[in-house]
Amino acid sequence: MWQKGATASIEANQKLVSKLKIHLSGVSAFVLTATAFGHHACAVVLPLGATNSATDSAGFDPGLFSPTADLPDSPDYVRALNAASAAPSQATAQTGTSPAPRDHLTIHPGEVALPLSSGAKMGFAFRSIASPGGFALNVASAGISHATDSRPHFGTDSAGFGERVGSTVYRSSVKSLFGYGILPSLFHDDPRYYVLGAAAPFKKRLVYAGTRIVVTRKDSGARGVNWPQLLAPVVSQGSANGFYPARDQDITKTVTGILVSYATSAGVYAGKEFSAEIRRKLHLKQ
Repeated sequence: MWQKGATASIEANQKLVSKLKIHLSGVSAFVLTATAFGHHACAVVLPLGATNSATDSAGFDPGLFSPTADLPDSPDYVRALNAASAAPSQATAQTGTSPAPRDHLTIHPGEVALPLSSGAKMGFAFRSIASPGGFALNVASAGISHATDSRPHFGTDSAGFGERVGSTVYRSSVKSLFGYGILPSLFHDDPRYYVLGAAAPFKKRLVYAGTRIVVTRKDSGARGVNWPQLLAPVVSQGSANGFYPARDQDITKTVTGILVSYATSAGVYAGKEFSAEIRRKLHLKQ
């Protein structure tokens, strides 16, 4: 019964996705288009590949989008985690898994991801905003922008640097607030990153990490479009234009900023995916 229902859902979603076209004529148009879909947008999922499909000639594995149990956000995997979270001690004894800390945004293989409330999602957002490491990265980003006198053009004196730091912190804070808290609550999405793990091939892990800005796991365990990560940069970049110099407010530069934000998020996901290997390599060098 589940397979028939899943097949029907996949076919319906594929038809809906084939008709979905978003025309970005400006930041406001993008936001209005996404808003117009409302709760219907939440139900959209990307086309799913066939189970156990082979990697194609370009090295892309269509199985990344199929409901197979080896992916950490697949329906089978989610049901197993839900069953384990219902009885954590029993899950630990029987499967070797343990509940992941509720304040962790990264779920590693073998960890049980407990359900999130809207309050827990807002907690992710506020912890991200208040993170000392995040603030340090914002200051470093502002320093690079200041040294190269790039957008936003606040000048190259000390006052200009202060304005760059302020604008960078603002964009980062708004992106975290909407990307981890507000939008995941509205769209019923899980903002955590589920590590695929070393058991999967390198290419599969790399593509998986890069596509998490588009694909996400919902609170129900289903897979859907990652509207929070797609819309949060639009909100942060678009609202920042309100205090940017006039030369930095045109649509081309705004869209470029949004795309850079997407690329940055993909890079962060890749870092989470390969964090264990990176730490191991750094340890060997010391």
